[in-house]
Amino acid sequence: MKATGWFSVASSSDGTKLAASVEGGYIYTGVLVSPPTLTAAACVVFLFVFPGLLLGGGDTMRFYGPLVDSFRESDWVVANPHSQYFPHLVLHLADATGHDAHAHLPLLRWIACGVAAANMGLIFLVQRARLRHADLWNFQLVFLTIPFVLKTSWPHDFVFLSFTQALLAWRLLEGKKAAPGTDTEERPSHVSAWRERIPHRRAAVTFLLLLASIVLSNMVFFNLLGDPYGYGFYGFLFWANLLLLVALYVELLPPALRRLREPQTA
Repeated sequence: MKATGWFSVASSSDGTKLAASVEGGYIYTGVLVSPPTLTAAACVVFLFVFPGLLLGGGDTMRFYGPLVDSFRESDWVVANPHSQYFPHLVLHLADATGHDAHAHLPLLRWIACGVAAANMGLIFLVQRARLRHADLWNFQLVFLTIPFVLKTSWPHDFVFLSFTQALLAWRLLEGKKAAPGTDTEERPSHVSAWRERIPHRRAAVTFLLLLASIVLSNMVFFNLLGDPYGYGFYGFLFWANLLLLVALYVELLPPALRRLREPQTA
């Protein structure tokens, strides 16, 4: 049996031996299970089932109760200047211009959810197209979604920015080796060459976005600004995050769509 996707797992006839490879898209253990399903199952087990077995159901609920209440009663985060959460940042900027946008907070949250949903859609496309280093790119997309879903989004939550910037810089510097082609080894000879090329215009746009992101999130810029309050209030880390997010769309969306439009070869 040959499975396609991210992983394939085969068992012997007696079910006692397992062999795994990284050729496929599903894990076969009698039924086909996708990696996202396994991830969701692991979250349920380690967040609820495992604590419930150790602490008991009552103590587990008492632990999560105050945690849930703290998220419900988090209005104080809105006024905190260091929150880089997209709706809160818009409120800060509106306040700085003398406008009260608090009435639009629900709409801003829906917009943030829409951006997060779009990012999840891009993750699906990148994985479906089996672009080269798809897992690495998708990890970065998940991290870049943080200021659109996490109400606090404190500055320390953006520690990943340097890793994303380094990965994107490597992609630009390595050219063909890092180009978002495909993870499959066998490629049609008539498309392998042009798919490996990085269009100069797209590379230039990506470089400018990356450079601006590095400047805004750099400690040198922070020290030159000399205003920790203003650095958080005006959302420089959010803008650095947003620039990287746009850069990843520029780099990943065209090759993913092109790859999906290609006729499938046997």
